[in-house]
Amino acid sequence: MTHYTKVETNYEVTIHKDTTLKQLHIGMISDVHLGTGTSLSDLRTLVDKFNQKQYDLVCFVGDIFDESTPKDMIEDALSIFSQINTTYGLFAVNGNHEHYANILQTELYQKYNIHHLSENYVCVDGLFNIVGREDIVAHLDNIMNNICQGMNTNLPTILLDHNPKRYQDALNYADLQLSGHTHAGQFFPVTLLTAPLYDNVYGLLQKNHFSLIVTSGYGSWGFPMRFLTNCEFVDIKIAFTKK
Repeated sequence: MTHYTKVETNYEVTIHKDTTLKQLHIGMISDVHLGTGTSLSDLRTLVDKFNQKQYDLVCFVGDIFDESTPKDMIEDALSIFSQINTTYGLFAVNGNHEHYANILQTELYQKYNIHHLSENYVCVDGLFNIVGREDIVAHLDNIMNNICQGMNTNLPTILLDHNPKRYQDALNYADLQLSGHTHAGQFFPVTLLTAPLYDNVYGLLQKNHFSLIVTSGYGSWGFPMRFLTNCEFVDIKIAFTKK
């Protein structure tokens, strides 16, 4: 596949918690790297596809923007994303490149009705929690126990963390973690060098009642090139069963 071919990747996950929810249908996107071969027109196409799916929520898992993103594109992109129709809303966290580019303004996301999470959580309609972590490059000392203080862990809990490296921190707090960052190596043979750095460089990893999904990203970093990896957006269907 090339950078300019976007595929849909599907996952089905079960969360073992008692809830009134019958299911959750999530759209996930990461590593757009807007401006590096990814245009506003590409985002409009993505929004059209998302709106055909009728998602319950859509999660942006970092590196939507980077150092190469033209400043005048940032609000345009958020405005386009705000046109995604969902039941419970849009949620976003920063990636490492938002830090490098200093595009970190929570109020900017809020202007376009996107919930921007940074070392905090929200309980959505009393039905489930979404926790958002800052990227590892922020070098914050927060631990999950502090971030999740007061959170009802009996509810299904989804964690957004751009980098999947520290997923084990979340095992006792979250049921599902959504991450990106790795690009699945982006192109061969870099894929061979990237894989040993992560327990899960791409796809679904499950440990007991915890699931980690790592996406290869919607765009490419540095230059618009892919070889033996895909640019993708992710469709996740969550089912619930009692413990």
